[in-house]
Amino acid sequence: MAVGQKGRERICPRCHKTLWEEVDRCPDDGATLIVLSAKPGERVGEVVDGKMTILGKLGQGGMGGVFKAWQHSIGRDIAVKLLRRELSNDARIVRRFLQEALAAQKLNHPHVVTLFDFGQSDTGELYMTMELLEGHDIGELLQSGGPMKPDRAVMLMEQVCDALHHAHENGVVHRDVKPDNVFVVSGVGRAGEFVKMLDFGIAKLTHADSVENLTRTGVVCGTPAYMSPEQALGETVDRRTDVYSMGVMLYELLEGKRPFDGASAHHVMVAHVDAQVPPFKRPVPRALQAAVHRALAKKREDRQESALALRDELRDACAGAGYHGFENSEMPTRQISQMSDADRAAVPTVRSEDIVTRQEPSSTRRWGLIAGIGALVAFWAAIGYAVWWYLS
Repeated sequence: MAVGQKGRERICPRCHKTLWEEVDRCPDDGATLIVLSAKPGERVGEVVDGKMTILGKLGQGGMGGVFKAWQHSIGRDIAVKLLRRELSNDARIVRRFLQEALAAQKLNHPHVVTLFDFGQSDTGELYMTMELLEGHDIGELLQSGGPMKPDRAVMLMEQVCDALHHAHENGVVHRDVKPDNVFVVSGVGRAGEFVKMLDFGIAKLTHADSVENLTRTGVVCGTPAYMSPEQALGETVDRRTDVYSMGVMLYELLEGKRPFDGASAHHVMVAHVDAQVPPFKRPVPRALQAAVHRALAKKREDRQESALALRDELRDACAGAGYHGFENSEMPTRQISQMSDADRAAVPTVRSEDIVTRQEPSSTRRWGLIAGIGALVAFWAAIGYAVWWYLS
């Protein structure tokens, strides 16, 4: 290959067509081509594509880093994901990066991270920019706080269900649902915890406008600890694959550990296919246990049919067990008054007919009970006196 632009592989971000000619745009749809093989450069302080300045690193993923950046045109802080430079020669990884951008672009939901922009810098580096979030992912919350109370776990998972139902309805199956990909923004929303779904990097687009099937039958994609049996076997996946992964997550939130672990990824994947789900050792309402076990069914047809069905079942299980609030010590009641109108609107309202309360004995019932005991005592006292009188 010659050094320079000529001879480099180019990929169209719209149709994913590969070109080797020295052209800037796709001849079929006019889109600006992605040029493989990025140049080296600095990070913090670097200006990317003339649009943003890198301020610091937020995290590192399998395909690239996530950085905090300053967007020049709007004058705001954003998050930017940059594809690792050493991966920029791999056409398949570039396509996967494009797939993530396409999946995120199709979604518009409060519980899905918002994608702002996508492009390629002048050094040949792919990037996507998104809203900057403050808080912790669920993996960090588990690590620092251990297992959660059922009402808090369900409150978080309800929001995950809402996000994934929206994705499924728009033809996107996430396929990598796990605690690290569920970010909890603190201080807003229900009980001060608002969920944002992240990382659609291996999402499967199920509608006809999916430009390419990046994962063929027999190819395993996902995180082994949260992988459905059909994923582990390399079979086709659908929305019930995400339902299974949510079941694994919910089990971990409630029990403090995953249902299946092993010495290797292979052992874990085999357990997902063959092993029985361990019983709960912590106090979890039976109806909630049943919902989790149903989500973890080996056969997808035995699981809840959708994320929405799982959400409703979890909600009913909590209500049936007497949970009507969200016990989160990190969100004092006084903070609700400090919310904006939009955030306050996210706090659920509970109707009186939805509340099942334990009735305390009223004053009348209490005195009636005392009078009854007194009458019983008097009766036996009279019997005792009569027996004493007769014998004497």
